[in-house]
Amino acid sequence: MIADLAEQEDWDRVRTDGAAFVVHWFLTNDIDLNLAEATRRRAHIESVLALVEDKTAHWGFLAERYAKYLLLSGELSKARTLFASVAAKEEEKWDERSPLLVLALSGLGRTLLESGDAKGAKEYLERAMNLGSKISGAGSLSEAQGLVDLALAFQELGDLQNACVLLERAIKLNDQLGMLELKAANLSNLSRALFSKGELERARQCSEQAVALAEQCHGAEHPRTAKILSNLASALHAIGDLQTARQHFERALDVLEKCYGPVHAEVASRLNNLASVLEDLHEPAAALRLRERALTIAEKMLGPEHPKTALYLSNLASLTKDLGDPRAALPLVTRALQIQEKWLVPEHTDHIATLGNLAAVHYAIGAADQALACIQRSKEIQEAANHISSPDYAATLISLAELYLVSRPSEFDRLRGGSSGLL
Repeated sequence: MIADLAEQEDWDRVRTDGAAFVVHWFLTNDIDLNLAEATRRRAHIESVLALVEDKTAHWGFLAERYAKYLLLSGELSKARTLFASVAAKEEEKWDERSPLLVLALSGLGRTLLESGDAKGAKEYLERAMNLGSKISGAGSLSEAQGLVDLALAFQELGDLQNACVLLERAIKLNDQLGMLELKAANLSNLSRALFSKGELERARQCSEQAVALAEQCHGAEHPRTAKILSNLASALHAIGDLQTARQHFERALDVLEKCYGPVHAEVASRLNNLASVLEDLHEPAAALRLRERALTIAEKMLGPEHPKTALYLSNLASLTKDLGDPRAALPLVTRALQIQEKWLVPEHTDHIATLGNLAAVHYAIGAADQALACIQRSKEIQEAANHISSPDYAATLISLAELYLVSRPSEFDRLRGGSSGLL
């Protein structure tokens, strides 16, 4: 690629800035593990992309890698635009056996998934998996990755059974291909799906197996091991083993801070997880410090309008309300809702949770009618999305019934009876 770029008449304009080295670095390094370094080289890569677009066949590969960087950095709109541009250029060639088209479609799907549009993501990811299988054949690494991406979309759509089936197929392929690192990651993914299904003990077992395999492949101090350890901690948290969950989250946090530094999106995620455990351990002051720090990191690293920032705002608002200051919580949860309504589909789990948090804050302030309106809206959104069999919907009906008991007692029995079949 460097040689092709060097033939362009404008190449000398960036050669002295070390652009050739930066291009090679972006194409050969794992962006996920080197996000901070990629950020330092961002200006160079943008100048190269602008310079060589449509002048070299290799532009697409570099653009796809940069789009992945944007996705990991939380710049979802820019990532989606760039992935779409790469896909469109490949489709113009009428070559459905293009590996780059598969990468771009997968990137589009993952970007939509991160944005909360699981239905849109599923369409791109299904196409990417089918094309990848045509190119690489059945039983390939490409097929295994396509199965994982599609499983994550099914999980977001609430189709946990299909998600588990796809992940189990991917794990079997990982075994056949001898890809133990990927098997560890996918065992962890399966654990999360099983956790969502309510199969908590099996989820714990999968997580423990994933951690052992990750430590074998990467070592105990690797960030990928730390992320997998976090999933085990989440499973333990769910089954009530709070002290062990706390120890695992603290260990994962320590590893990630050593690898990435104290200001990183992965660090913020683990701070958020650990804060939830501390709340359940009745240590709200310690949890508050972690939630505030997670929000500060997210605003700096992901931006003030990112869905993760909204999640941390919503969680901080809930804790602030629980600590007795619902009026201070109100602007936090309101801002969270505004961000989510910009980026996420209405039925997204985080959006539904924030509507519940806003209702709780309104109720704590004494605004029962506004609380009721939030829960009613949540109910209508979930019904429109046909999520009426989900635990979230059952919880929404219970909250609605309890609010009616306070403000409209005559409606209480009807709503309580409507939720009973879901619990």
